[in-house]
Amino acid sequence: MRGPKRHEPPTEPLTLREWETLPVGGEGLREREADRLHARSKRAARRLKLPQRDVLTRTRKGLRAGQIVGVLAIPGRTVEILPKIEDENGAVRRTMIHMLAVAHDLLRPTARSRRSTRSGATCWN
Repeated sequence: MRGPKRHEPPTEPLTLREWETLPVGGEGLREREADRLHARSKRAARRLKLPQRDVLTRTRKGLRAGQIVGVLAIPGRTVEILPKIEDENGAVRRTMIHMLAVAHDLLRPTARSRRSTRSGATCWN
C-alpha cells in the first residue's frame, strides 16, 4: 500500500504581462515546471479554439506569454498572465477579472452588486 501523496508546498504565483517571458533555469522555473505549464497551455488553447502561441510559447530562454490573460496552474506552481495595461494600485487584476467575467458572460450587474471604489471607478461584485 502506498503512503499519502506528497505535495510540494504552494509557492507564490508568478506574475507576468502579455508578451513577457518567464525564465527557465537559474532563478526561474525548473525545466519540469516549464514543460508542464507549456502542456497545460496547449490544452487551454485547444479548449478555447485558439492557436497555441496565443497562450504560452516555449523559447530557448523560457515561456513567453501570448495575448491571452488568465491563470495557469500545475501542482506547486501558479502563473498569472495579466493584461499589458498600466497598473494603478492593483487595478490591473481587477481589470483582468472584469474582462474575464464579461467574456464568459458571468457579469450580471444589479443595483445591489455595484459599488464604488476609492478612485471613483465602478466595481462589480
